[in-house]
Amino acid sequence: MQTRMCKACKQVKPWTEFHMQEGRPKTQCKPCYNATRRETGGRESREMIPVGPFCAWIKNTMRRNGWDNSDFACMTGCNERSIYRWISGETERINIGIVDRVLVHEGSTMLIDLYPELYGCAEHNYTKVDPV
Repeated sequence: MQTRMCKACKQVKPWTEFHMQEGRPKTQCKPCYNATRRETGGRESREMIPVGPFCAWIKNTMRRNGWDNSDFACMTGCNERSIYRWISGETERINIGIVDRVLVHEGSTMLIDLYPELYGCAEHNYTKVDPV
């Protein structure tokens, strides 16, 4: 029987105690995962924000690094179709969790840099997005 340690409760449990994703157990056991979802009410996964600042950041990052959509996808863990939708203007709003995940994965910019208004700031001194 295969086991895994839950990231939240630090207990070693069989894989059957975890939600599965692509044949592998997630990092939290079912009770911990469900408790986390209840605490947050799933708010993070539902909040939508304007895609504009993120789009500008993507274009700037790709230009600065000499990347195309495929390179950006590889470096940030996104799929190419999503990147195309964001930079082509096909979508106006994006899930805040996706933006945060991409920014954390890429590592040079924080969410507050692109969306200071989410933190009650009129502007932020560390914005790294060049005007497009």
